[in-house]
Amino acid sequence: MKKYILPVLICLLSTGLLYSCKQQPDGYYDFSNKENVFDGTIYQYLQSKKGVYDSLLKVLDRVPWLKDSLQKDDGAFTLFAPVNNNFKQALQNLNIVQQGRGLPPLELNTVDSAELDTLADFYVIRGNYTTDSMLFVDGLYMRSVRNQDSLHAQRVIDGAQGVKDGGPTSVYFSYTNRSQFIKDWVRALTQVVNIKTKNGTVHVLAFANEFGFNQFTNRMNK
Repeated sequence: MKKYILPVLICLLSTGLLYSCKQQPDGYYDFSNKENVFDGTIYQYLQSKKGVYDSLLKVLDRVPWLKDSLQKDDGAFTLFAPVNNNFKQALQNLNIVQQGRGLPPLELNTVDSAELDTLADFYVIRGNYTTDSMLFVDGLYMRSVRNQDSLHAQRVIDGAQGVKDGGPTSVYFSYTNRSQFIKDWVRALTQVVNIKTKNGTVHVLAFANEFGFNQFTNRMNK
């Protein structure tokens, strides 16, 4: 009887692992790389994910032109969406400096709205770009929707179990600092890609990135 136990355990473990690869936590892309479709605008998608984009929605309330753009059914935009943790890191770093200067802490509803406008613009591109658009050897160069800041996106596919292109798809999203040299760029990584909406595509940034490509503290302390 014992000789059957090991094969059964292996089978059960394999089944569990396969299931876990498909059933990723909410907000993470699965190994099958299926494109998600949301029946609404980009702004409505952000609203539908409670506890994920609350900070971004606060920023959009203070940047009306951008909020209006992401609500239009007839628009075409690509959003690299920062999640709550991206803003949390930026605010923590900012308030460490504030404390050192003997100043009260700042929140998203009290920081300079003009600077928020500039930083939020980094994450929105006019035009609908999925990861298929980022297959060039040198990636895809883009411009932010309002200020025409130079941005770059490069698709990356992780290997899974030795299968070529079998892992999840990610994107290196970069603010180029107006430099042609990669060493000068500030990079962010995505955790979810290709969420299709009625007015464009959303790629979601990973938790470890800081909103503003590390410029948040400097801009708020001019």
